[in-house]
Amino acid sequence: MRSPAVSFTSDLPLVDLEFTNLNQTPYIYRFTIDSADLRPADAEMLSSMMVFQGYDVDGGDDTLFVTLRNIEISGRSSVIPIIPPFSQQSIRGAGIEVGLKQSCQGRISLENVSVRDARGEGFYGLVMQNESAGFFSCSNTSFRYNGDAAVSSPYMASVAFGAASFEQSGLHLEVHEEGAWTVDDGAESHFDDNYRHGVILESSSNDDEVDGFPLADFDLCTFMRNGLDLDASVRGHGVYAHMLESEIELHLHRSAASSNHTSGVNMLFDFANTVRRQRLVATNSTFSRNLGIGPALYGPAGAFPLETNPIAIISLAPANSFTTNLSQITVSDNPTPYALSLFGSTSDALEALWPAGSTSRIDNCVLNANGFTSTGGVFSDQAYYPEPPFSGTNEWTEMFLGTDFSNLGRIKGIIVPQYTSVQGNYYDPPLLTSFTFMGSFLGDVFPSTSSPLFNMGMGTRFATEGTDNRGPGNPRIIGVAWDTGAFEVQ
Repeated sequence: MRSPAVSFTSDLPLVDLEFTNLNQTPYIYRFTIDSADLRPADAEMLSSMMVFQGYDVDGGDDTLFVTLRNIEISGRSSVIPIIPPFSQQSIRGAGIEVGLKQSCQGRISLENVSVRDARGEGFYGLVMQNESAGFFSCSNTSFRYNGDAAVSSPYMASVAFGAASFEQSGLHLEVHEEGAWTVDDGAESHFDDNYRHGVILESSSNDDEVDGFPLADFDLCTFMRNGLDLDASVRGHGVYAHMLESEIELHLHRSAASSNHTSGVNMLFDFANTVRRQRLVATNSTFSRNLGIGPALYGPAGAFPLETNPIAIISLAPANSFTTNLSQITVSDNPTPYALSLFGSTSDALEALWPAGSTSRIDNCVLNANGFTSTGGVFSDQAYYPEPPFSGTNEWTEMFLGTDFSNLGRIKGIIVPQYTSVQGNYYDPPLLTSFTFMGSFLGDVFPSTSSPLFNMGMGTRFATEGTDNRGPGNPRIIGVAWDTGAFEVQ
């Protein structure tokens, strides 16, 4: 049973678990809460709701296990409005804060947890120094309506975590020198309707260290409508990864990044002085109705902001090595002219994102019906940036040589025949219709009964899931072959 709701007003967390070990002996700390409903009283709560932090100054490799199960953290008890401004009955800091420092290890597990109305951030986790490591998992968990207040720093910043900062998002995981966060089981969870980003993965390191996110894996998740009430000077992504001298392996399976203020997925690789390896894997996933709003930070002045496409990869140095594997995804109904953009601040940086002989592959995808006008009558509909010069060996050519059996947008209305018959790609309008996913509107992304996507799947799929974008009950193959894109017509 769920415990009765607890209401209170405080400038201190309801739960504040801190440990500092000085005797060089590894310790294990376990903390579990099962079934609770937590919310502030009528006045605004000045702190975060829960704080967990470990500071292992002796280097003894202490481990913190935190399990939160059947927990609701809510900033107010009234009906939730659709857009900000938020009610004053809210949590001033984060719903949950976690800090691991000086070789601490942490396993944070959320099961059937809801965090909403935290004005700073839904969940904030910082790992830093001396090979500290955090492992995060969530199932049936929701981060919604978090953000809207510019909180300067987390509660734990006052206790030996001075480098921490909030980003007004749903889930924020941050890594500093010699640390790592691993999201090894993000499943059936929602990162929707947050003020800035649904998920932000942020890492900074020194030149001689390799750290960051060995794996950030999300399956059957939604990243939708993030960037509430932002204007053209601010960005709000579904998933945002910013790597400074760090590495990341980001996986999205059977998930949806839709109707976000800027991009569905945005990855920025910043100032690499040594080789860093970055990877994006997306399978059976949907990127639709992302608005592409935001300033042009790295592109030519006055040009379309290339970094705001539904899938946008930006490299600021040639030492960044990027690999992408996209299989059975649908990128459609985004108002941006490109489905996928690879953008570098210099030509060398761009070449590193898809070099000759790259192991990057795109197969059985729908990259079509993007760039629509306000009336829906015209599509600029270009699959990739950089744009084609139609001759020579360059990044655009390499991208198409790595693309198979996919439904591609027309390049400024031009069909490019040399990339159709050999690679099995085609340019027919996908004929998509409206579809409802996990109770949220995605836009026109599901094949109609006359769609050319039926049974067009060929080649070796990178995707291995047995179901389509919707998960259990929707087999990936119906008929003689799978359908192109994220959905299988049942």
